[in-house]
Amino acid sequence: MRKVAFFLLAVFVLTVVVSAEEPMVNWKSKNLTLSSDTRVGTVVLPAGDYKLKHEMEGSNHILVFKSQAKGKETFRVICGMQPLNQKAERDEQHFRTENGNKVLTSLVFEGDRYTHTF
Repeated sequence: MRKVAFFLLAVFVLTVVVSAEEPMVNWKSKNLTLSSDTRVGTVVLPAGDYKLKHEMEGSNHILVFKSQAKGKETFRVICGMQPLNQKAERDEQHFRTENGNKVLTSLVFEGDRYTHTF
């Protein structure tokens, strides 16, 4: 009887672990190139190449933009996470123009199930 109970408990635990929610992002870092100065959230990023990382601060999702230029300035931007219907098939960047300025509105990364919104 104990063996059966132990087996059922093991199956239950395994089921819970396997069905656990996937992580929000499936990458450690991503690269992003901005061809002109761009507002992201409340921050204006200078044109250039950036390495991105996703971090959590409490319940806030943060995208960290680390400049690859000399000095390697770092910008931290709070982002929203909007679920996608399926895993993203490719990286996407979405912009709008506001008062003549370029504004990054969202990022999607291949393999993720969420859109990062600003």
